[in-house]
Amino acid sequence: MPPRRQSARPTRRRKGEAYRANEAKRAEDRAAKQAKKEQKAAEGRRKHAEAQVKHQQKLEAQAKKEAKAAEKRAAREAKAAEQAARKAEKAGGSAAPAAR
Repeated sequence: MPPRRQSARPTRRRKGEAYRANEAKRAEDRAAKQAKKEQKAAEGRRKHAEAQVKHQQKLEAQAKKEAKAAEKRAAREAKAAEQAARKAEKAGGSAAPAAR
């Protein structure tokens, strides 16, 4: 009897082997994709936290700046009022009319 000719189509056994190999590869790819997704999410959370901190620092710096400016303005106004009172005193009047 002549030897059996090799079929172009894979046998049932080889189909099973290929299926298992492909299934393992797919599972590996799925795990890699999930890991990449988680890594990206973690990176996003980190960036968001950094941005929040930076924003908070900006707000604090702005508040500090405004407080300093208000303090300077109050000092300037007090100095101007004091000078006006002195000027009025020198002129011989009381400080009350100058305040009006």
